[in-house]
Amino acid sequence: MVTNVSFPCSTDYTFTFGYQNTLVVGTQQPSNGDPGDFYERIEISADARLWTGSSTNGSVTNLFKLHATVTSWTPGQTVTNSAIQIGGINCDTNGDIYIALPDNYWYTCTVTMPAGYSNYTYAMTVDRANLQFFRAGTNIANTTSSIIIGQKMAVTCTFQNPANNNMLAQITNYQWVVEGSVVTNFYVSTNIVTIDGNTFNKATNGYPVPFQSSVWNTNRPAVQFYWHAPATNKVYCLTTTRGFTIRSEAVFEVLSPDFTMTNTVGATITIDTNYVKSIGDLFVHFGGSSNTSGITFKVVTNSTIESNFSLQFVQVLTNVHTRTDYTEGALLEMTSPSYYLNVIDTQYPYDPVVGTNDYTNDSPGNQIGPYTDIDNKVYYPTNQVSGFNASMYLFYKSGQTSTEAIWVPLAVTPWSVSWDVTKTNGINGNWKIKSFYVPPLHPPSIKTNSYPKWLENVIDLPIQFYSPT
Repeated sequence: MVTNVSFPCSTDYTFTFGYQNTLVVGTQQPSNGDPGDFYERIEISADARLWTGSSTNGSVTNLFKLHATVTSWTPGQTVTNSAIQIGGINCDTNGDIYIALPDNYWYTCTVTMPAGYSNYTYAMTVDRANLQFFRAGTNIANTTSSIIIGQKMAVTCTFQNPANNNMLAQITNYQWVVEGSVVTNFYVSTNIVTIDGNTFNKATNGYPVPFQSSVWNTNRPAVQFYWHAPATNKVYCLTTTRGFTIRSEAVFEVLSPDFTMTNTVGATITIDTNYVKSIGDLFVHFGGSSNTSGITFKVVTNSTIESNFSLQFVQVLTNVHTRTDYTEGALLEMTSPSYYLNVIDTQYPYDPVVGTNDYTNDSPGNQIGPYTDIDNKVYYPTNQVSGFNASMYLFYKSGQTSTEAIWVPLAVTPWSVSWDVTKTNGINGNWKIKSFYVPPLHPPSIKTNSYPKWLENVIDLPIQFYSPT
């Protein structure tokens, strides 16, 4: 006959014992009976199993301590704790074994003794050291939560031992793994400058700081990072304690608002003295006169997930090149040192239209006037070729405090402009547009969560003057 009895050891892990009663019939003469008498003996054994309980995720592992106490009913026989086995594992001198077990798992933990111990009973207790995640003081282990892109994730991994603290579980190593698009910061270096009477934040370099697992695979119980793309991601920590690898994790739904841009081209290439940045000087330009912008970028709100947030624009340029030819074979040239790498467009963030942060514009232009060298010799322009590729980014920042969230990109509009102009009939002649390219009327924006990178500012690009040979 088998009888199963269950009783709780904690709120979610349970022992189950199965009792086996066996009837043994023999013909050997008992010491106090007649020859040939039959006798019977009942042997009782017990199998024990532990249900580890906890979450519904079997990938989580916790450290268990199982303690056994054995009482021998053989007169004069003593029990040594180290002779006890639990689930086939030898106990230590305290009668304990430590083992790492996954959640929601049946573990056979029957107590046995070596040969020579045939008449004994045993009792068992179990303790579990939970490996927990804490964020803002709340245990989030084995839970699913939500977070907005760019909000800070600061988590600490530690054991939550039973109240009597009898696990003595010490972590000797941590290994952090974070799924999804994750960074530890978005770094931008800026300094205040004044050019032509305008004071602004001039950016020199900017880049996302990656989350490198190797950096955090040390004795660090805490980690900090930011997700910058919507997804369902796990963050988990593998710890080493008593030679076992213990795992705990949390799941996050990373949420993102939906913002895009509408973009409108409002001008073409013009050569005149009406450019907004000129003071009667001749410029070739794309918009920027008569209150007409070359290209305008306006935010479109498709959906939001919080009422308090900020937006900003950031523009980076590639393939920047301007060459102006002058009389006598002289030329002035500016080219990106690394032609296909990004440079930031003047300031960070990009200057929005005064009084709003939901639209901005760009109207690039170059002066085409005479050049005076260090010997005061004057050269007159005869031709100019100029152009660049641009990417206007829309960035978002959650409404948490500045130390609790970082800027993340939501959308980008790639566009480009170029021109080739020449002067006809000598230095006193007129300028003519030989060829040009401007974007289509409504260049599309693209949703993105990838950060731009830049290592230089466009206003710092070297300009080289080549004298006639």
